Amino acid sequence: RWDLTPSFSMPNDAKRLDVGVMANTYFASRYWGHWLSQELPLQRLLRTKGPFIGYLPRVAYRDEPYWRSLVDLPEIEKAEAFFVDHFMMPIGGNTSLAIIGQQREIRQLIKSKLPEKGKCVFLMRGESGQQQRRLVNEQELAERLARQGFVCLSVGDMGAADWTNELVGASMVIGVEGSHLGPAMYTMSSEGLMVVLQPPNRVTRNWTDSLLYLGIP
Repeated sequence: RWDLTPSFSMPNDAKRLDVGVMANTYFASRYWGHWLSQELPLQRLLRTKGPFIGYLPRVAYRDEPYWRSLVDLPEIEKAEAFFVDHFMMPIGGNTSLAIIGQQREIRQLIKSKLPEKGKCVFLMRGESGQQQRRLVNEQELAERLARQGFVCLSVGDMGAADWTNELVGASMVIGVEGSHLGPAMYTMSSEGLMVVLQPPNRVTRNWTDSLLYLGIP
């Protein structure tokens, strides 16, 4: 004989939905920059298909509510479990034409909502992030760039709207590689230049490739 008693118990806050859309990515659930470059355009692409449901419970990123509001994107439904009659999960790469198209639409939407500043901007990481990516002479570099006309922003000490507004139409953005460069891909000038500072033991092309697909040098 076997004990066939079901081992599954119904979670207390399980939700029943007619339609549920899983528009999440693993890396976007871990890193703010990936959320901006991948999940934000993916969810905006599917925003009319039904409510979003998540497979990884997580606390919203600090600036996520501002960005959802900025691009008219609803929040994700949260629960311990979902029972969905019609389930949708997109299949495709993060560089698909549809995702790139949404990224371009987001750029146009922000351009229509926020005034262009056209500044040169240095985004300061401060003490955030991994030790290997912290500039030991960041303040010295900021002072030098400020003398050359750059606006130097300590993003960890500013509200999302405040520092995002300063990036709109930026002709040059300089910063250490990291998620805090993400907003620039949607706000900087299409003729602008991003200079990504990278330590010798950690070199990536994340933002280089993202801007390349958008036609930004």
